[in-house]
Amino acid sequence: MKKILSISISVIILIINAAFTLAQTVNIPDPNFKTYLLGNSLININSDTEIQVSEAAAFAGQINCPNLNISDLTGIEAFTSLTDLRCNGNSLTSIDISNNLALTNFQCHYNLLTSLDVSNNIALTTLRCPYNQITTLDISSNTALNILHCNNNQLTSLDISNNLLLTGLDCGSNQLNALDVNINSALTFLACGNNQIATLNLNNNTALSQLYCNNNLLSTLDVTNNNLLAHLFCSSNQLTTLDLTNNTVLSDLQCQVNQLTSLNVNNNTQLTYLDCYYNLIGVLDVSNNLNLEYLRCALNLIGNLDVSNNLALTSLSCYDNQLISLNVKNQNNSAIAFFDASNNPLLYCIEVDDAIFSTNNWSNIDSIAVFSENCLTGIQNNDIQKSILIYPNPTIDILYFSAISNGIISDFAGKILVEIKNSQYANLSNLASGVYIITLTDNTGQVIKRSKIVRE
Repeated sequence: MKKILSISISVIILIINAAFTLAQTVNIPDPNFKTYLLGNSLININSDTEIQVSEAAAFAGQINCPNLNISDLTGIEAFTSLTDLRCNGNSLTSIDISNNLALTNFQCHYNLLTSLDVSNNIALTTLRCPYNQITTLDISSNTALNILHCNNNQLTSLDISNNLLLTGLDCGSNQLNALDVNINSALTFLACGNNQIATLNLNNNTALSQLYCNNNLLSTLDVTNNNLLAHLFCSSNQLTTLDLTNNTVLSDLQCQVNQLTSLNVNNNTQLTYLDCYYNLIGVLDVSNNLNLEYLRCALNLIGNLDVSNNLALTSLSCYDNQLISLNVKNQNNSAIAFFDASNNPLLYCIEVDDAIFSTNNWSNIDSIAVFSENCLTGIQNNDIQKSILIYPNPTIDILYFSAISNGIISDFAGKILVEIKNSQYANLSNLASGVYIITLTDNTGQVIKRSKIVRE
């Protein structure tokens, strides 16, 4: 009897010890996550087949487990001293980090999260959760936050009024229709593109150096107080004006696909990249932008373009404009690897360093256009014809010439509206009031005079 009792007590003790041992083991149901943890010698110190609670609690380093097909992060709650968690590129639908109070850096982008609770993680300084399906994000308790990337989610609102230490914010590609960053004076980086934002107040964001607000509904954008702004991407909005006079350190400007009628970059002498295509710009002066390397001003209404001062230029796209003159004679044409001046029906001569080099290397021009080292003498090669006068300009109906001439009157799209054949006048009475282009030629078809005229 005593022997049976002794055996029973031993069994009970074994069961209790097993239960006690089990209680000291972290429950990690996802095999991929468990394999990662077991393989980390800084975590699995005793190199056994389980992660003990003591091992998890003592670990204060980084858990970095990207792209391991992890679908469940259960067990992470035992790592109470963890400071850095990176689990991006997995299949996580939820994450509970409410016990990870020491966490300062959390990255969970490229998962399947629909919600994210970081209210307990007040030590967080960096939060990156882009490319999920998060619909709401409350960061009101995360007052230590410096970096927030929550782009490419399904957020409809974002309140950052408590995050006064925020220096970098990327909330692009959500569904935000409002964003107030005016109180966040520490911001140096702001990316809020691909939303539905109609207003953006940046008056107090004097530290801002990078702004990406493209693909929104902005009709105005005031950056006059942002003197440190170096990179501005505001393309695909509804901007009609853009004042850059105070942004003297601006090096990168992309303001394409707006409704700008003018663009003054005279003060932006550090500019290296300018993309302003698809606007309504009629005049573009880049003579002060000596560092300019890339210029795309296509699909505007520009009549004259002179880049002869832009020695650093390596790419020029000015197609689909209304160019009458184009001066690319900058003494460094060999550095221009890409050139496109096509679809400018009134551009007959392009002034360059070496006509032979340009002809051999730059093919994107209209069939009527030629390269010349001196367009003035190349086109107007007859002293008598150079002296032809066109008057009165503006005119009500009849436009006179000081010599019998041939030519055409066209609109800025190149459509011929009036033909002139061996005449000393042109009748404009059938034209609507506006500005047109007159092109006079000699008997061989050589252009001898081209200018704008006004029909009152």
